[in-house]
Amino acid sequence: MEIKILKGAEEIGGNCIQISLGDQSIFLDAGIPLSEIENSNPELIDFESIKKDTNILAIFLSHAHADHYGSLKNVSNIPIYMGEPSLNILKTVQLFYDKGINLENVKTFKDKEEIKCGPFTVIPYLIDHSVYDAHAFYITDGNKSIFYTADIRFTGRKRYMTKNLYKELPKIDVLLAEGTNIASSDDKRMNEEDLIPEMVDFIKGTEGLSLIAFSSINIDRLVTAYKAALKAGREILTDLYTLEILRNINNENIPNGTWDKVHLFLNYSQKSKVKKDKLFDILEPYRKHRIYHDDVKGNPQKYVLFYKGSYQSILEENHLFDKSSLIYSMWRGYFEKDKIQKSIKTYNIPYKFIHISGHTSKKDLEEFINHINPEVIIPVHTANPEEFESFEKVKILKNGEVMEV
Repeated sequence: MEIKILKGAEEIGGNCIQISLGDQSIFLDAGIPLSEIENSNPELIDFESIKKDTNILAIFLSHAHADHYGSLKNVSNIPIYMGEPSLNILKTVQLFYDKGINLENVKTFKDKEEIKCGPFTVIPYLIDHSVYDAHAFYITDGNKSIFYTADIRFTGRKRYMTKNLYKELPKIDVLLAEGTNIASSDDKRMNEEDLIPEMVDFIKGTEGLSLIAFSSINIDRLVTAYKAALKAGREILTDLYTLEILRNINNENIPNGTWDKVHLFLNYSQKSKVKKDKLFDILEPYRKHRIYHDDVKGNPQKYVLFYKGSYQSILEENHLFDKSSLIYSMWRGYFEKDKIQKSIKTYNIPYKFIHISGHTSKKDLEEFINHINPEVIIPVHTANPEEFESFEKVKILKNGEVMEV
């Protein structure tokens, strides 16, 4: 087998890794680098040109983050494998934001299902990450083996799944290991559940509406925010997109819009979309628990709002930023570009970062590598591949470089 990293060897995100045997290839992810996600015209993987040189058997998607699926816009007539919840998440993303993702040839897999794909056998392993239904992949041609961590961590609510890999994985020849945090000196060990008390204390100190900003597809964080809100004696307000994500992943153990104390609070952009696209049917499951701005305005201290930038107008017009507070529960890099900063300055909103990363620390990665003991380690999803040189048996590839397994 040969490994070629098209993107992701020298940057965070954009992962797209070609595994070839003779004239047949599979691809692991098809992303856009994190630095290009907001660009209106990002550079996509040109799969049509690649088809001229190899027979593309399939693309395997690890999870529903755009830095791993963004180049699916450029895919036609190629089978795409992903978990069923990931497919449902991407369908919801398409409905609300129309990312232009081609989902016509999707086939779904289950955890640890063996998938025969030409000369390759691919086995997905459910792992812990900051999005629901994230997978790593084991690939073998019957002779050599590759394990691709995709985006992985050991601190979320599904960390036991990642640690199960220690005893579940067969021998690994090549480990494609993510290194988002490889250069970070912060090895402070916090698990997802450790965020709850800190959130509760901050919410309890808020006189008005409490805001928590996080990604709608970070279900671990949603559960954390939900539990913190209830412990602080408050109820939940959230948008239609988030509620549809929850409905479509279809896990009865996760809070959703039919639960008591979880309320639909439509912002103006979603009201317009419902009317324009005649999406009245999707409102139906949430009508019983729907809350309007007058209700919130009359009793803001009763609620925690799962904040999105699209709420800014409705909060300003109804003076709901007054006496509010913000918990920012995402990467600080996003905060630097977030429009909420203007509101923080205008309304003097107290805010606090309460967050853990969706990616492994260097210390946890080292423990993982020691357990599975691969023959070779190749860094991916990192801006600092040279930091891997502290490990033994490392081979640093550049984008476009080929290595034989």
